[in-house]
Amino acid sequence: LALFAAFIQVVQVQITTQSESYMRTNDASIVAPEGASAYAVYEGHGKWAIVVPGGGTDGARYVDGAMLVDRSQFTAADHYDSVMQKGRTVGVVTPVDSGIRVQDSREVNISIDVPHGDHSHRKTFTVIKTRNATITDVLWFYDVTPLNPRTLGGLFIGVLLTFLFCALTMNAVGRAAYAMMGECRRQFGMIREALRRQGMSEEDLANPDNWPMTGVDLDGHHYPDYANCVAISTAGAQKEMIIPSVLAIAVPIGVGLILGVPGVVGMLAGGLTSGFAVAIFMANAGGAWDNAKKLLESYGKTTAQEMVNGTGNSSKVPAEVREAIMNRANEFVSAGKGDTIVYGKGSEDHKATVVGDTVGDPFKDTSGPALNILIKLISIVSVVFAGLFVKYGPEVGSLLGLN
Repeated sequence: LALFAAFIQVVQVQITTQSESYMRTNDASIVAPEGASAYAVYEGHGKWAIVVPGGGTDGARYVDGAMLVDRSQFTAADHYDSVMQKGRTVGVVTPVDSGIRVQDSREVNISIDVPHGDHSHRKTFTVIKTRNATITDVLWFYDVTPLNPRTLGGLFIGVLLTFLFCALTMNAVGRAAYAMMGECRRQFGMIREALRRQGMSEEDLANPDNWPMTGVDLDGHHYPDYANCVAISTAGAQKEMIIPSVLAIAVPIGVGLILGVPGVVGMLAGGLTSGFAVAIFMANAGGAWDNAKKLLESYGKTTAQEMVNGTGNSSKVPAEVREAIMNRANEFVSAGKGDTIVYGKGSEDHKATVVGDTVGDPFKDTSGPALNILIKLISIVSVVFAGLFVKYGPEVGSLLGLN
């Protein structure tokens, strides 16, 4: 939330900073109104540079940015687009409250001469200076509302980014797990081959409990090779996070350049709300799925015959499922399959919890925690590139016909 607010504040600061840069670059080509103690130069896209000669520190020039928040001050007859020409429209600035200096004012009036045939009309309107503006003023200037298609589009992008990021990380875990399984199977095969060469029977090979605890050597390699498993896991983690990381960096920049500041605000709001909710869901659901398997295994194994007779671990079967397990046990006993495990490790219920654990582990250990990084990363990238969005977002949006 702090980074979200910081983005708006950085945008506000950037409007002022870019106004100062604009005046340094174009000062020679700008003619100040005669006798004006303060004047304004139009920068384009509703932004102005407010200049007070000698009004800064130690007599230096004071420059600030200003936003035309209320465009309803212009009617069709005012010819806003034709009058407001970047670098050419220069007006006289006066404070709205005559008792306050322009430097200290939040709102100032700009008066310009609008050509009309062989004469001109004086047009006065109010703008808000960015140094003294509020966050609300900045949001109003950029029209950050649900009715703005750019804000709404950014909102959808932020929400969808959360689910896309989760899908990428979940698939990454799956691919890394399969690579690890393949390596384990390869090493098991090597261990069996080494033990065969040592003369172990196939019957003893079938039970891993008969394998030596210290491992075996085959063709100059020692198995199990734990280092190779760690290398596969490490390389997989680094490789699989390339695309999600690039996505978290590239999407805010793309949204900022195409949809501008309103799009980025929408994206941050969507990413924050959906990311927080999905992360909490994944942490809780993943933990529940993971612990369900552990809980079931803690009850021990119960066969159908033990369940019917009330012996063994049958007393540990929870009351919530006892009736269903008893009905299942009676069916197996009637079919002559009393040795079938109906509850605990090896049962159908246990197999279901293994599936849940397979999904729950990456839920609570990978995708859920990674969403925290996603939320912070898109916020930090947005803050870092806020100046880029302020300067070039409106330009790109105009080229694409979005403004």
